[in-house]
Amino acid sequence: MTTIKKLQTLIEHFEVCLPHNVFVLHKLQEIQEELIEQIDVDTKGLQDKVVETVIQSYKKRSALGIEKYGKTMEREDLSTLDWLQHFQEEMMDATLYVESLKRKYRLLTTGTMKEIEL
Repeated sequence: MTTIKKLQTLIEHFEVCLPHNVFVLHKLQEIQEELIEQIDVDTKGLQDKVVETVIQSYKKRSALGIEKYGKTMEREDLSTLDWLQHFQEEMMDATLYVESLKRKYRLLTTGTMKEIEL
């Protein structure tokens, strides 16, 4: 089974077996680490600047979080529901960012922020 397929299977398991999601989250972290290792192995000497930029952004964000909260993401003081709440709030923020960018793009391309019928 490929690493991607393992990840998809675990995500499906996560959705179905929410009470057991701590186990699933640990497995997802293990697969994430495998994928990061594969990136290093599978590049054949080439560098993907987009991936490198994202990795650097993660490292900077991690450093800021450690500085601000004095903890890493490996913290154990939050319950699963706390983590899910944080995740939900982050996704809510993300949808607001997307909507704002869509409006700005609409204004630049059409001269109006009015919703465009698809």
